[in-house]
Amino acid sequence: MSGFLRLCFYLLNQDTFALSSFENIALAFVHGIRFDLVSIMLLLSPWLLVAMPMYVFRWNKLLLFSSRAYLLFASLLVIALNLMDSVYFPFTGRRSGMEVLSFASDLQDQTVQLMMQYWYMIVIGLVILIASQYFLQPALGRTKSNSRWYLRFTYCLILVLVTAALGRGSTGPKQLKPIHAFSWPEASVGNLVLNTPFMLMRQRQRSLDKVDYFSDDRQAYEALGRAVPTQSKAPTKDNVVLIILESFSMEYLNLKDNPQNYAPFLQTLMVKGWSLTRPTPMAAAQLMHCHQSLPACPTLPKPLMSARHIRAVT
Repeated sequence: MSGFLRLCFYLLNQDTFALSSFENIALAFVHGIRFDLVSIMLLLSPWLLVAMPMYVFRWNKLLLFSSRAYLLFASLLVIALNLMDSVYFPFTGRRSGMEVLSFASDLQDQTVQLMMQYWYMIVIGLVILIASQYFLQPALGRTKSNSRWYLRFTYCLILVLVTAALGRGSTGPKQLKPIHAFSWPEASVGNLVLNTPFMLMRQRQRSLDKVDYFSDDRQAYEALGRAVPTQSKAPTKDNVVLIILESFSMEYLNLKDNPQNYAPFLQTLMVKGWSLTRPTPMAAAQLMHCHQSLPACPTLPKPLMSARHIRAVT
Protein backbone atom coordinates (compact mmCIF):
# COMPACT_ATOMS: atom_id res chain seq x y z
CA MET A 1 0.00 0.00 0.00
CA SER A 2 2.75 2.45 0.91
CA GLY A 3 4.50 1.74 -2.40
CA PHE A 4 1.34 2.55 -4.37
CA LEU A 5 0.85 5.77 -2.41
CA ARG A 6 4.45 6.82 -3.12
CA LEU A 7 3.89 6.00 -6.80
CA CYS A 8 0.79 8.22 -6.84
CA PHE A 9 2.77 11.00 -5.18
CA TYR A 10 5.46 10.70 -7.85
CA LEU A 11 3.02 10.60 -10.78
CA LEU A 12 1.15 13.67 -9.54
CA ASN A 13 4.37 15.63 -9.04
CA GLN A 14 6.62 14.43 -11.84
CA ASP A 15 7.72 17.95 -12.74
CA THR A 16 9.37 18.36 -9.33
CA PHE A 17 11.58 15.32 -9.90
CA ALA A 18 12.12 15.79 -13.65
CA LEU A 19 15.84 16.53 -13.25
CA SER A 20 16.50 13.42 -11.17
CA SER A 21 17.79 10.32 -12.92
CA PHE A 22 15.82 7.10 -13.15
CA GLU A 23 18.35 5.42 -10.88
CA ASN A 24 17.89 8.00 -8.11
CA ILE A 25 14.10 7.78 -8.43
CA ALA A 26 14.29 4.00 -8.04
CA LEU A 27 16.63 4.31 -5.04
CA ALA A 28 14.22 6.82 -3.49
CA PHE A 29 11.46 4.20 -3.62
CA VAL A 30 13.81 1.69 -1.98
CA HIS A 31 14.91 4.15 0.71
CA GLY A 32 11.26 5.04 1.32
CA ILE A 33 10.58 1.49 2.56
CA ARG A 34 12.58 2.33 5.66
CA PHE A 35 10.37 5.32 6.45
CA ASP A 36 7.24 3.30 5.68
CA LEU A 37 8.24 0.60 8.17
CA VAL A 38 8.80 3.20 10.87
CA SER A 39 5.40 4.76 10.14
CA ILE A 40 3.69 1.37 10.33
CA MET A 41 5.36 0.54 13.62
CA LEU A 42 4.43 3.91 15.13
CA LEU A 43 0.83 3.50 14.00
CA LEU A 44 0.56 -0.06 15.31
CA SER A 45 2.22 0.56 18.69
CA PRO A 46 -0.92 1.97 20.44
CA TRP A 47 -3.01 -0.93 19.23
CA LEU A 48 -0.39 -3.51 20.26
CA LEU A 49 -0.55 -2.32 23.86
CA VAL A 50 -4.31 -2.87 23.86
CA ALA A 51 -4.22 -6.14 21.90
CA MET A 52 -1.57 -7.93 23.99
CA PRO A 53 -3.87 -8.71 26.97
CA MET A 54 -6.49 -10.01 24.54
CA TYR A 55 -3.92 -12.30 22.97
CA VAL A 56 -2.52 -13.57 26.26
CA PHE A 57 -5.96 -14.35 27.74
CA ARG A 58 -7.33 -15.69 24.42
CA TRP A 59 -10.09 -13.18 23.94
CA ASN A 60 -10.08 -14.20 20.31
CA LYS A 61 -13.36 -12.65 19.19
CA LEU A 62 -12.61 -9.27 20.76
CA LEU A 63 -9.05 -9.42 19.41
CA LEU A 64 -10.24 -10.19 15.90
CA PHE A 65 -12.86 -7.45 15.92
CA SER A 66 -10.52 -4.78 17.31
CA SER A 67 -7.73 -5.82 14.94
CA ARG A 68 -9.90 -5.48 11.86
CA ALA A 69 -11.39 -2.19 13.03
CA TYR A 70 -8.04 -0.61 13.87
CA LEU A 71 -6.44 -1.90 10.67
CA LEU A 72 -9.24 -0.33 8.63
CA PHE A 73 -8.90 2.96 10.51
CA ALA A 74 -5.10 3.05 10.16
CA SER A 75 -5.22 2.21 6.45
CA LEU A 76 -7.83 4.88 5.80
CA LEU A 77 -5.78 7.45 7.72
CA VAL A 78 -2.54 6.65 5.87
CA ILE A 79 -4.21 6.72 2.45
CA ALA A 80 -6.06 9.97 3.10
CA LEU A 81 -3.00 11.80 4.47
CA ASN A 82 -0.70 10.73 1.65
CA LEU A 83 -3.15 11.49 -1.15
CA MET A 84 -4.13 14.88 0.26
CA ASP A 85 -0.49 15.80 0.66
CA SER A 86 0.17 14.72 -2.94
CA VAL A 87 -2.23 17.44 -4.07
CA TYR A 88 -1.01 20.00 -1.52
CA PHE A 89 2.69 19.40 -2.25
CA PRO A 90 2.92 21.69 -5.35
CA PHE A 91 1.86 24.67 -3.21
CA THR A 92 4.50 24.14 -0.52
CA GLY A 93 7.28 22.13 -2.16
CA ARG A 94 7.64 19.85 0.87
CA ARG A 95 5.83 17.18 2.83
CA SER A 96 3.31 18.57 5.27
CA GLY A 97 3.81 18.38 9.02
CA MET A 98 1.93 19.53 12.08
CA GLU A 99 1.39 22.97 10.52
CA VAL A 100 -1.53 21.56 8.50
CA LEU A 101 -3.59 21.49 11.69
CA SER A 102 -3.62 25.30 11.70
CA PHE A 103 -5.97 25.48 8.71
CA ALA A 104 -8.14 22.46 9.51
CA SER A 105 -11.16 24.74 10.01
CA ASP A 106 -10.72 26.17 6.51
CA LEU A 107 -10.83 22.68 5.03
CA GLN A 108 -14.13 22.01 6.77
CA ASP A 109 -15.68 25.04 5.09
CA GLN A 110 -14.45 23.92 1.65
CA THR A 111 -15.04 20.18 1.96
CA VAL A 112 -17.71 19.97 -0.76
CA GLN A 113 -15.75 22.13 -3.18
CA LEU A 114 -12.54 20.14 -2.65
CA MET A 115 -14.36 16.82 -3.09
CA MET A 116 -15.83 18.00 -6.40
CA GLN A 117 -12.48 19.29 -7.64
CA TYR A 118 -10.39 16.30 -6.57
CA TRP A 119 -12.92 13.53 -7.03
CA TYR A 120 -10.35 11.37 -8.81
CA MET A 121 -8.23 11.30 -5.64
CA ILE A 122 -11.20 9.85 -3.75
CA VAL A 123 -11.53 7.12 -6.39
CA ILE A 124 -7.82 6.30 -6.18
CA GLY A 125 -7.99 6.19 -2.39
CA LEU A 126 -10.99 3.85 -2.38
CA VAL A 127 -9.29 1.50 -4.84
CA ILE A 128 -6.13 1.30 -2.69
CA LEU A 129 -8.19 0.89 0.49
CA ILE A 130 -10.32 -1.95 -0.91
CA ALA A 131 -7.28 -3.73 -2.35
CA SER A 132 -5.32 -3.47 0.91
CA GLN A 133 -8.22 -4.74 3.01
CA TYR A 134 -8.80 -7.59 0.58
CA PHE A 135 -5.33 -8.96 1.29
CA LEU A 136 -4.93 -7.95 4.94
CA GLN A 137 -8.28 -8.71 6.55
CA PRO A 138 -8.39 -12.47 5.71
CA ALA A 139 -4.89 -12.86 7.18
CA LEU A 140 -6.14 -11.69 10.59
CA GLY A 141 -8.68 -14.50 10.78
CA ARG A 142 -5.93 -17.12 10.52
CA THR A 143 -3.86 -15.75 13.41
CA LYS A 144 -4.78 -18.15 16.23
CA SER A 145 -2.49 -19.58 18.86
CA ASN A 146 -2.99 -22.69 21.03
CA SER A 147 0.22 -22.27 23.01
CA ARG A 148 0.33 -21.78 26.77
CA TRP A 149 -0.17 -18.35 28.32
CA TYR A 150 3.47 -17.81 29.34
CA LEU A 151 4.60 -18.53 25.76
CA ARG A 152 2.08 -16.06 24.43
CA PHE A 153 3.29 -13.52 26.99
CA THR A 154 6.87 -14.11 25.82
CA TYR A 155 5.78 -13.58 22.21
CA CYS A 156 4.24 -10.27 23.23
CA LEU A 157 7.43 -9.12 24.93
CA ILE A 158 9.46 -10.01 21.84
CA LEU A 159 6.94 -8.15 19.69
CA VAL A 160 7.25 -5.06 21.90
CA LEU A 161 11.04 -5.10 21.55
CA VAL A 162 10.87 -5.55 17.78
CA THR A 163 8.31 -2.76 17.46
CA ALA A 164 10.43 -0.41 19.56
CA ALA A 165 13.53 -1.19 17.50
CA LEU A 166 11.78 -0.78 14.14
CA GLY A 167 9.98 2.33 15.40
CA ARG A 168 13.33 4.07 15.90
CA GLY A 169 14.32 3.29 12.32
CA SER A 170 17.99 3.28 13.22
CA THR A 171 20.49 1.18 15.14
CA GLY A 172 22.53 4.26 16.06
CA PRO A 173 22.12 6.62 19.01
CA LYS A 174 19.68 8.84 17.08
CA GLN A 175 16.31 7.80 15.74
CA LEU A 176 15.25 8.27 12.14
CA LYS A 177 14.28 11.87 11.34
CA PRO A 178 12.84 13.60 8.25
CA ILE A 179 16.21 15.19 7.47
CA HIS A 180 17.70 11.72 6.86
CA ALA A 181 15.51 11.35 3.76
CA PHE A 182 17.52 14.08 2.00
CA SER A 183 20.91 12.46 2.54
CA TRP A 184 20.49 9.50 0.15
CA PRO A 185 20.34 9.00 -2.79
CA GLU A 186 20.19 12.79 -3.33
CA ALA A 187 18.54 15.77 -1.68
CA SER A 188 16.25 16.52 -4.63
CA VAL A 189 14.24 13.30 -4.10
CA GLY A 190 13.99 13.64 -0.31
CA ASN A 191 10.28 14.45 -0.42
CA LEU A 192 9.69 11.32 -2.49
CA VAL A 193 11.43 9.21 0.15
CA LEU A 194 9.25 10.61 2.95
CA ASN A 195 5.62 9.90 3.66
CA THR A 196 3.15 12.22 5.32
CA PRO A 197 2.26 10.09 8.41
CA PHE A 198 5.96 9.89 9.24
CA MET A 199 6.21 13.68 9.07
CA LEU A 200 3.21 14.13 11.33
CA MET A 201 4.48 11.68 13.94
CA ARG A 202 8.16 12.64 13.93
CA GLN A 203 8.12 16.38 13.26
CA ARG A 204 8.11 18.46 16.40
CA GLN A 205 5.79 21.42 16.58
CA ARG A 206 7.90 24.41 17.43
CA SER A 207 6.30 27.54 18.78
CA LEU A 208 7.56 30.64 20.48
CA ASP A 209 6.27 31.24 23.98
CA LYS A 210 5.28 34.83 24.58
CA VAL A 211 7.11 36.36 27.51
CA ASP A 212 5.72 39.43 29.28
CA TYR A 213 8.49 41.18 31.16
CA PHE A 214 6.17 43.99 32.30
CA SER A 215 2.53 43.78 33.23
CA ASP A 216 1.78 47.22 31.75
CA ASP A 217 3.47 50.21 30.09
CA ARG A 218 3.95 51.99 33.44
CA GLN A 219 6.35 49.30 34.66
CA ALA A 220 8.32 49.52 31.43
CA TYR A 221 8.72 53.31 31.74
CA GLU A 222 9.72 52.98 35.38
CA ALA A 223 12.39 50.41 34.49
CA LEU A 224 13.79 52.85 31.92
CA GLY A 225 13.73 55.71 34.39
CA ARG A 226 11.34 57.75 32.30
CA ALA A 227 8.11 59.47 33.15
CA VAL A 228 4.91 57.92 31.88
CA PRO A 229 3.57 60.15 29.08
CA THR A 230 0.04 61.46 29.46
CA GLN A 231 -2.34 61.43 26.53
CA SER A 232 -5.50 63.44 26.41
CA LYS A 233 -7.03 61.22 23.76
CA ALA A 234 -6.21 58.07 21.89
CA PRO A 235 -3.84 58.60 18.95
CA THR A 236 -5.27 58.33 15.48
CA LYS A 237 -3.96 55.55 13.29
CA ASP A 238 -3.75 55.75 9.54
CA ASN A 239 -4.68 52.72 7.48
CA VAL A 240 -1.57 52.11 5.38
CA VAL A 241 -1.25 49.25 2.87
CA LEU A 242 2.25 48.59 1.59
CA ILE A 243 2.48 46.49 -1.60
CA ILE A 244 5.87 45.15 -2.69
CA LEU A 245 6.05 43.63 -6.17
CA GLU A 246 8.76 41.06 -6.78
CA SER A 247 10.10 40.50 -10.34
CA PHE A 248 7.46 42.77 -11.87
CA SER A 249 8.81 44.63 -14.92
CA MET A 250 7.85 48.25 -15.59
CA GLU A 251 6.28 47.41 -18.95
CA TYR A 252 3.56 45.63 -17.00
CA LEU A 253 2.95 48.57 -14.68
CA ASN A 254 3.48 52.05 -16.18
CA LEU A 255 1.18 54.98 -15.53
CA LYS A 256 2.45 57.36 -18.19
CA ASP A 257 3.54 55.36 -21.22
CA ASN A 258 1.00 52.56 -21.00
CA PRO A 259 -2.21 53.57 -19.21
CA GLN A 260 -3.95 50.35 -20.37
CA ASN A 261 -1.52 48.07 -18.55
CA TYR A 262 -1.71 44.48 -17.33
CA ALA A 263 -2.64 45.40 -13.75
CA PRO A 264 -5.49 47.96 -13.78
CA PHE A 265 -6.33 47.35 -10.13
CA LEU A 266 -2.79 48.14 -9.00
CA GLN A 267 -2.78 51.15 -11.33
CA THR A 268 -5.86 52.51 -9.55
CA LEU A 269 -4.16 52.07 -6.19
CA MET A 270 -1.03 53.84 -7.45
CA VAL A 271 -3.01 56.82 -8.71
CA LYS A 272 -4.82 57.22 -5.38
CA GLY A 273 -1.85 56.45 -3.17
CA TRP A 274 1.90 57.00 -2.97
CA SER A 275 4.21 54.92 -5.13
CA LEU A 276 7.86 54.67 -6.01
CA THR A 277 8.55 55.64 -9.60
CA ARG A 278 11.66 53.52 -9.93
CA PRO A 279 11.97 49.82 -9.18
CA THR A 280 14.01 48.52 -6.30
CA PRO A 281 16.66 45.95 -7.33
CA MET A 282 16.27 42.36 -6.29
CA ALA A 283 18.57 39.69 -4.83
CA ALA A 284 21.34 40.58 -2.40
CA ALA A 285 21.01 44.37 -2.68
CA GLN A 286 17.32 44.36 -1.84
CA LEU A 287 17.63 41.82 0.93
CA MET A 288 20.42 43.88 2.46
CA HIS A 289 18.42 47.09 2.63
CA CYS A 290 14.84 45.87 2.92
CA HIS A 291 14.78 45.99 6.72
CA GLN A 292 16.17 49.56 6.58
CA SER A 293 13.87 50.92 3.89
CA LEU A 294 10.51 49.60 5.09
CA PRO A 295 10.29 51.63 8.34
CA ALA A 296 11.18 54.81 6.45
CA CYS A 297 9.00 54.26 3.39
CA PRO A 298 6.37 56.93 4.23
CA THR A 299 9.10 59.58 4.52
CA LEU A 300 11.36 58.65 1.60
CA PRO A 301 11.01 61.11 -1.33
CA LYS A 302 12.77 58.59 -3.60
CA PRO A 303 13.50 54.92 -3.39
CA LEU A 304 16.63 53.85 -1.61
CA MET A 305 18.24 52.75 -4.89
CA SER A 306 17.39 54.62 -8.06
CA ALA A 307 19.09 52.47 -10.69
CA ARG A 308 16.67 50.75 -13.06
CA HIS A 309 18.74 47.61 -13.53
CA ILE A 310 21.21 46.36 -10.93
CA ARG A 311 22.47 42.81 -11.08
CA ALA A 312 23.45 41.39 -7.73
CA VAL A 313 25.29 38.11 -7.43
CA THR A 314 24.27 36.04 -4.40
